[in-house]
Amino acid sequence: MRRILIIAALPLAIAAANAHAQTSAAQPKGAGASISPQTTDFIAKMAATDAFERDAGRLAEKRSGNADIRAFGGMMVKDHTQTTNQLRDVLVKDRLPVPQSPTPNPEQAKLLADLTAAPKASFDKAYTHSQVVAHQMAVDVIQGYMDHGDNPDLKTLASAARPLVQHHLDMALKLEGQAGGPPKSLTRKED
Repeated sequence: MRRILIIAALPLAIAAANAHAQTSAAQPKGAGASISPQTTDFIAKMAATDAFERDAGRLAEKRSGNADIRAFGGMMVKDHTQTTNQLRDVLVKDRLPVPQSPTPNPEQAKLLADLTAAPKASFDKAYTHSQVVAHQMAVDVIQGYMDHGDNPDLKTLASAARPLVQHHLDMALKLEGQAGGPPKSLTRKED
């Protein structure tokens, strides 16, 4: 009877050991250290924003009828891949948790769904407006972490990313104007 219990418990023990090993391998050393809520929030928002920008940029490359907007979409894919890599490098260096397969947040996912469903004739307006909104939010998140963040390396990264994101916002505003302004059904936060 005792042998049966040991044999029956063996797969559970192996499964528990494997789960512990996978969890330990997925977390960098020091990942158990306390991370401030503002740092956790910044990491999550930046990873989600980069994912959104890449996905939306790919849509623009495929769906836009405007060469400038297609080029802007390609630039979003390239630049936000680069900022994702820079974020990952800082997180690894500082032994902070690296988001695995980040995805757009629910609001960004809705924007992507709307862009995917947008009729071709209104895609450019919808895309450029989404870029204005997303980059305004990104500037706010970055500036907030620059002002109040507690990780020096992430603050340096935010400071380095700020001019790039501002440049993207300026370009998106220009393209939005060229596309005829924001869609009537949408408003920017300052409207």
